[in-house]
Amino acid sequence: MESLDRRISDFSQSMRMIMEQFQRLNGAASQGPHLELSQQEIRLVEQLRFSGTQKMKAISEYLGVAVNSVTSIIDNLENKGYVVRQRSLDDRRVVYVELTPSGREAAEASALAKRELLRTMLERLTEAEQETLVFLSKQIAASSVQKIETLEVG
Repeated sequence: MESLDRRISDFSQSMRMIMEQFQRLNGAASQGPHLELSQQEIRLVEQLRFSGTQKMKAISEYLGVAVNSVTSIIDNLENKGYVVRQRSLDDRRVVYVELTPSGREAAEASALAKRELLRTMLERLTEAEQETLVFLSKQIAASSVQKIETLEVG
């Protein structure tokens, strides 16, 4: 068990370092010369690029904040020209948020910066090591999703 505990500690430290790099990248991407976005705003813009138009409630759940906090974030992004809101025709209480062309450009610039960081990380590995890392990462992600779902239900 000592060996497993040591590997857990090493793995945890490595993951923390990788997450810190992504947080720093989010900060750098969000403060690019034409963006001036908070980290939550850049996360939201990226999520909308990935998932498309979203309800305010779904955005709230994704960011892990209350709907009234999302309203403030959306207000800021709307004022900057990155998103637009539209009320549902079926239920006026439902508000959808979608990216504008400027919002898509911002999200794509951020995604490109992240892709470059990942490229830098993977370039240090052989092709076989890259394949192994991707395979193992998928297994870790799948098992962690299952564990978290168990904790949320319980």
